[in-house]
Parts: sequence; C-alpha cells; structure tokens
Amino acid sequence: SITMSLSTHLSKVLEASGKKSIFSLIFSFEGLKMFADGNIGYMKLIKGPTNGKLMGEDKFGNRYYENEDAPFHRKRWVLYKDTFDYNATSVPAEWHGWLEGSNDFTPNN
Repeated sequence: SITMSLSTHLSKVLEASGKKSIFSLIFSFEGLKMFADGNIGYMKLIKGPTNGKLMGEDKFGNRYYENEDAPFHRKRWVLYKDTFDYNATSVPAEWHGWLEGSNDFTPNN
C-alpha cells in the first residue's frame, strides 16, 4: 500500500489543483464545490493525485492515474481537467481502452 505524510499528501493535492496554499484551495469556487459534491472531493483530495502514480495526460488536460495495489476495476482512474463540467466523452479512445483494462500500455508508451 502507498503511505505518505500529511504534508506530502497536501503538497500533491495543491500541485494537482494549481493552487498555492490549502486556504486558497478551500476558499475558491473549486474548493467549495468539492466539499459540496462528495465525489469531486473524494477524487481530488483522497484518491486523485495521492493514491496512485500519474501515468499520463491527454490532449484535453485530463490526468490518468494507476495504483497496482488496488482491486482490478479500481486501480485506474482519471481526473478530468474541468472539475465541474466533466464528461466521460472527453476521454479519448486510446485512454479509454487503458482505463477499462483492455490494454496495459498507456498511449504514451
């Protein structure tokens, strides 16, 4: 399993969000929306950039992560570039195949 300190976790969350401090994240529109919508908060703060390895980014700015220690259908996920207006159709076909486990190689490889 992946373990890390709280400060490392927060620095990865801030890096992924593009914010300079935890306060600027919490009090931004994005931060308020994350706390109101549990799924967005979970993906951005808990699972997102801290629970796996960044595998790549597509042409739309979506970021793809993997955790080999997770169960089969939960080991790969995407953090959409547009947090509030995300849509599964913004995942290109080559990344969709990787997310679903149809292939083991990312489009970058």
